[in-house]
Amino acid sequence: MKYRADIDGLRAVAVIPVVLFHVSTPGFGGGYVGVDVFFVISGFLITSMIGAEARDHRFSILRFYERRIRRIFPAYFAMAAAVTLVAWFVVTPIDFKKFGQSLVASSCFGSNMVFWLQDGYFDAPAHLKPLLHTWSLAVEEQFYVVFPLILVGLFRWARPWVGAVVLGLFATSLAACIFVTKRDASMAFYLAPLRGWELLLGSLLALDVVPPITSRVVREIAAAAGLAAIVGSVVGFSSTTEFPGYHALFPCIGAALVIHVGRGVAVGRVLETWSLVFIGRISYSLYLWHWPVMVLAVYFVGGVLDAWTLVVVVCSTVVVSVVSWRFIEQPFRHQFPSRGWLFVGAAMANGLVIGAGVFIWRSSGVPSRVSDEVNVLDHARDDFNKDRPRCHAQDEKPIAYADKCVYGKPGVAPSIVIWGDSFAPELALVLGREAAAHDRAMIYISYSNCPPSIGLFGDARPACDRHNADVLAKLVAARSIETVILVARYEAFYRASGDGFFSTFERVVRDLAEGHKQVIVTYPIPRPPAYVPMMLARYQQRGRALTEAFIERRDYERENGPVIAFLDRLTTLPNVRGVRPADRLCDRERCAVAAAGRALYYDNVHLSLAGAELVIPLFRDAFTSP
Repeated sequence: MKYRADIDGLRAVAVIPVVLFHVSTPGFGGGYVGVDVFFVISGFLITSMIGAEARDHRFSILRFYERRIRRIFPAYFAMAAAVTLVAWFVVTPIDFKKFGQSLVASSCFGSNMVFWLQDGYFDAPAHLKPLLHTWSLAVEEQFYVVFPLILVGLFRWARPWVGAVVLGLFATSLAACIFVTKRDASMAFYLAPLRGWELLLGSLLALDVVPPITSRVVREIAAAAGLAAIVGSVVGFSSTTEFPGYHALFPCIGAALVIHVGRGVAVGRVLETWSLVFIGRISYSLYLWHWPVMVLAVYFVGGVLDAWTLVVVVCSTVVVSVVSWRFIEQPFRHQFPSRGWLFVGAAMANGLVIGAGVFIWRSSGVPSRVSDEVNVLDHARDDFNKDRPRCHAQDEKPIAYADKCVYGKPGVAPSIVIWGDSFAPELALVLGREAAAHDRAMIYISYSNCPPSIGLFGDARPACDRHNADVLAKLVAARSIETVILVARYEAFYRASGDGFFSTFERVVRDLAEGHKQVIVTYPIPRPPAYVPMMLARYQQRGRALTEAFIERRDYERENGPVIAFLDRLTTLPNVRGVRPADRLCDRERCAVAAAGRALYYDNVHLSLAGAELVIPLFRDAFTSP
């Protein structure tokens, strides 16, 4: 295939939004779609190469994988070695153990599976996983284990049907992706069979299944529309967009249009400019290095990266990427060393990386690297309600009201209920101890991302709305229930739904109050700027006082201003009162994330049991009858 500079330019259009999205640049909320553009490009280029060789019966699977090794492995090994070395000194033990696991998985091109399986409530957030970005490499390599064999087999035994079969595979993968995204977006995001359609879209172009466009005007319009679809996705999508699903069609079709008609049109000439072509050429190294550099910087500072630090991170990444491209990628791509030594060297290097990963993983992150105090703070992420798996509902599988957990004195009919989203479980456990001390019992009802509201989600999350309607009806009808405590991450739902959240939440409060229940509304809980156990462990490791980690009270009040104003009005209703966790967590200027050497949060948003214990005195009058 003849070299196309416009495709290198398109690579730049793909990688720049990914990097800027990861450093939280305004206007790049959908920058993650750059990976989808990469998939389409990869499918087109690889299929063009395989197809040309298969047509002439020249295809060699050995030569194919030699090219893949030269393209992927050298820079990957350099990155893996450098990241492992730095992580040894800055990553805390629990996360270092998971890093070891991901190092093994990524070296076996299975990290997409690991990150999918880890995508749960108690796993560290994405920005603490240095190898998270290797999921896309795993998807590609898994695809290229199977697809070349299928394609070569088709060319040999069913040549007239090549295009039809690939089109069928594309349609099947796309339909499955859209279907699964509605039910398990994480599965659809990470698994190769559900992302394969994006690579197959590029394959369809390479196999000439898509007819050529001969009209110059239509070509210009198509290329411009394709670029607009990519840019529109970058600007218009966000982390809340249901993805991949049908939304992924926009950047993928956009990339396909640009590839299909990019030569000889205005968009193509723009993409062929020197600056974009150069960024495109270093795009693999840039993608490979940018994420671990940023994650390790987060660990190094022990928290959020400010704007200037992010600038340094981006500039450092560009420098490292240029060096990686020039002195690692280029020499190995140009027949150095010989094929035999290449396979032997790759196997040995991969064995060393896998061995290092197994050691780190099996030694639980080598906790002897740090002090006992650091290990204690690192394990604060385990300071949550262990009844969550049994009692707390997630995904689209709410737990029936009758099966909810009961805390407090055994044999006593529950008279108190705590009802909320994922903010409820830790408060529930500690409140349950308080209830037992007062010879009372309480019911605990919680459902992730499902605040106590009626009709908030509609068709988007019918299970949540049905769950809430059922709970509300049963609470109002239950004469034994005297007090209902409500808690949720209000500001997140307000950001997503605006005043619509307020009206749906108010309906619940009014129905409960008018049903003669005492309603206690928990005000917003301050949100930390970083993952608290990691932040405190790193502060301890660097000899900094834990009190140096805190939340600015003005930031808390600014973030939650509309919610606080709404709750102030709501708590003037009869039978309704409010509890303000900030009264215990904050002084006039700062809100604490640690007290008495313990972390008050087990992640970057939820109170730990230690944090719940600190605010429980505010709820004590709930245990006296209204």
